[in-house]
Amino acid sequence: MTVAGEAPPRAWLHRAQALATGPRGAVLDGHRSLLAERVHRGLLLVAPIARTTPAGPIALSDDGTACPFGASGVAIEARRQVLDAAPVFDPARRVAWADAAGIALPLALRAPRAGDRFDQHGQSVALDLRRHLSGRHVPRLDRDRLPLVVDRDDRIVWAPGLDVAAFARLAAGTRETLELRVTLGTMPAGSPCAASSYWRAPHPHP
Repeated sequence: MTVAGEAPPRAWLHRAQALATGPRGAVLDGHRSLLAERVHRGLLLVAPIARTTPAGPIALSDDGTACPFGASGVAIEARRQVLDAAPVFDPARRVAWADAAGIALPLALRAPRAGDRFDQHGQSVALDLRRHLSGRHVPRLDRDRLPLVVDRDDRIVWAPGLDVAAFARLAAGTRETLELRVTLGTMPAGSPCAASSYWRAPHPHP
């Protein structure tokens, strides 16, 4: 592994190795801004380029066009369609279905902000997003670069790893849906690591 054409110092690699047996959530700064975090499945390495997110909201069309999210290697797709069969639940929450009638279109894609709250089904009040992500075991380094799908009123509709917000859940009378999907692209040439492996496989939820 190299960062900007150079291998991390051996001393840093030894510290990263030690981090693998440390407490979950511990973070290690590294060579040329390479970061390592102890997560519940081992170590997460995040290269500087993978930490960049768009400066502001970007438009997300509802015609199925993939919308890349910065340099993270992640893209989001939204497809508006008539509900003709019961959706298949994805345990990894990389695909979700929302009731188009409950969402103020158009959609946008943005990074998390301080004070963000999430309207979780079954909760009487909206949840603090960062605390909710922590409870879902989302690595700390991923919480700031998580792609959020928001509606015209800047309400969080969905994000990979989460359920659809309560106001957008499918109901008995749903006729038109939005299929929301995360896709994993490739990092730019020369990047030392791909996007976080958090979205690559099902992960446990409390």
